Amino acid sequence: MSHDDNPVVTLSPSGRQFSSHHHTSILEAGLSAGITLPYRCSNGSCGECRARILSGDVEMVQHHDYTLTQAEKAAGVVLLCSHRALNNLAIEVSEAGTPEDIPQQQLNTRLCHCETNDNVMVIRLKILRGKALWYLAGQYAMIHLPGIPACLLPIASCPCETGYLEFHIPETMKPIRRVVEKLGRRDRILVGGPQGNFVIKEDSLASTHHIFIANSHQFAAIKPMIEHIIATEEEPRCTLLWQAKKHYKSNLCRSWNDAFDWFSYRPLDNIESVQNELALLLKDSTTVRIYASMPSGEHTTLRQLCSTSANADYIADQQS
Repeated sequence: MSHDDNPVVTLSPSGRQFSSHHHTSILEAGLSAGITLPYRCSNGSCGECRARILSGDVEMVQHHDYTLTQAEKAAGVVLLCSHRALNNLAIEVSEAGTPEDIPQQQLNTRLCHCETNDNVMVIRLKILRGKALWYLAGQYAMIHLPGIPACLLPIASCPCETGYLEFHIPETMKPIRRVVEKLGRRDRILVGGPQGNFVIKEDSLASTHHIFIANSHQFAAIKPMIEHIIATEEEPRCTLLWQAKKHYKSNLCRSWNDAFDWFSYRPLDNIESVQNELALLLKDSTTVRIYASMPSGEHTTLRQLCSTSANADYIADQQS
């Protein structure tokens, strides 16, 4: 049995490929590469990441409690979270192409990190009991906090971070912030989802100029989209136009700008500047896809601006 240094995993029927490594599971390698593989945990308890090995060799890296049937074992079915690739693999698996492919889920979390940057509270919730939320970058989740109605927030973390969920809470959401500030490390927070169709279209990813437009804290919906593209290593041209009085994650955006030649970050302070920058970008590009998470009233103006270009596709965050 041969061992390759960097095995390549080919998915059927999509034909997509990603590199794996001996120290990571196939699931972890795929998610890190921006592939939307199915999963509901990462510890071998749910069985959702079942896949059939068409060619190549794998090795178990962790025990799993989920029991495969004898027929599945005979057919070469394994759990991707519990096996690593030893050499080039071809596997048959169902990827999530659209939000409709992903079921609704509920799981328990606890607060593990909370900080406030420029009046925006950034929290990270640790998912308990080895579970994971399967979602697409740009989708939302319902957060159930004690004593107040459930609130819908964009998931600000990349789907590749299976153990944690990040959310950004603006100063205007004072009741939510007050409850979060009183939470103890053992308090449970129920999270349900995902919701929404504001997700990246994977077709022609490399040949399209992606323009991301965010208003203030609605950057939370845009952030995981950019992180997803970074994970795919496709390197399409990307531009971020972020309108805010205070760009509370500006250091992160600048780090992307410095690290990737194909990414450009433009912090702006009013909607007129956004319109002007977008108009210039529309003149400069052939195929453009705009993802905008803005107040609903501002979508109309931006849509009208994009209608002047025959090659512009405008996608609005309907939850914003």
